Amino acid sequence: MTDFELQMLQQAANGELLFHNRAWGTNVGYLWRGQDGASAGTVPADSEATLERLSRLGYIATEHRRGPHECRVFATLAGLAVLESLPRAA
Repeated sequence: MTDFELQMLQQAANGELLFHNRAWGTNVGYLWRGQDGASAGTVPADSEATLERLSRLGYIATEHRRGPHECRVFATLAGLAVLESLPRAA
């Protein structure tokens, strides 16, 4: 896994990402999550591609919600295991 993929995985684990499901005519895609829990901007295309890859590999997932809401992105157990396996700084 690349350093960038690990960074994006850590951001998902930290609760820094949302996913918009296209309700109300908005584009589908990943968003940054602000401190208030609302969306705080669109994730750049290179980050979005990395997040899609992490999702396909089963390292991140999106909560399932009904309606026009941004959904929380989180690290799965497999993703958390990857992060736990990293050496810790002393």
